[in-house]
Amino acid sequence: MIGHDIANLILKKTAISESFDLDNVVRSHPKGSIKQFILDGSELNTYCIENNQCFSIEVRTEDYSNALVSDYYCNKRIVEQKNNIKNLIDTNSQVAWILISMYYCNFYAANELSKLYGSFIVNFSNEDMKSILFQSQYTNVCEFRNSLQSYNSFRLEVAQSDYEGFTLLKFEKSSPKPHQAVWSNLDSIIRNLPVSDSLLHHYQLLQKILNSKKGWDNPSKTRNEWNYTNANYYAERGDRLGGQFKKIMNSSSSAFSWGNNRRVHPHDENKVASIAYIHFILLEAHDYINLRLGM
Repeated sequence: MIGHDIANLILKKTAISESFDLDNVVRSHPKGSIKQFILDGSELNTYCIENNQCFSIEVRTEDYSNALVSDYYCNKRIVEQKNNIKNLIDTNSQVAWILISMYYCNFYAANELSKLYGSFIVNFSNEDMKSILFQSQYTNVCEFRNSLQSYNSFRLEVAQSDYEGFTLLKFEKSSPKPHQAVWSNLDSIIRNLPVSDSLLHHYQLLQKILNSKKGWDNPSKTRNEWNYTNANYYAERGDRLGGQFKKIMNSSSSAFSWGNNRRVHPHDENKVASIAYIHFILLEAHDYINLRLGM
């Protein structure tokens, strides 16, 4: 399925070696946070600020790879959300609660997969940014400080350094809307998929949903509508609108069968059901990566 193709694309980009040892990596990098690795001056990283919109950090490739996998391993939010979803379904909870829980599971999975691929959104506090400024040799301190907000979102692109054994982390100011940015970023990754004819329909449907094209709504828009705009969705109206979602929310085969229907149209019930469709695609990719990494 398309989830396996996404996983293989990510693993190829991550370039995990054959000698990879998960237990050794987690022991050597117990922090469990890429952001902490970036901010930790003891890692002897080289910080270079170009202006108040972008900066870069040069790190040892092995250190970054180990921190990346440790971060992925230690992040248990996806597992916890899966458990929450199961409990909600088992207790016959209202559709809205299940839908929002599934959305957040999807959001976490999209971000974790993007991290492994090397193109993801990272958020820094005001204090985090001051720490980066302190560890650099940037001279225009006032310009930098004046641009800081309590919440600073950047797109991180992992690139090859000019020096052997090192990796360049390139940061560029991103949209202040982190949820929208995560889905847009996932779409940019999926565009690199080598798509077979048998999966072309799934690929096209996924892109329509992520981009809110051809009448579809992206996951963030659906979440906002259910979580903030229409309070009555947490009642009978939501249960009616979530009818198709309920049919496929507990079965990957049902979700993929729904997505494989060439006649699936973006009416209101199907827009809601798309959250379950994306859920099983991302979990398929996530589970396959876990298998390959020995988790």
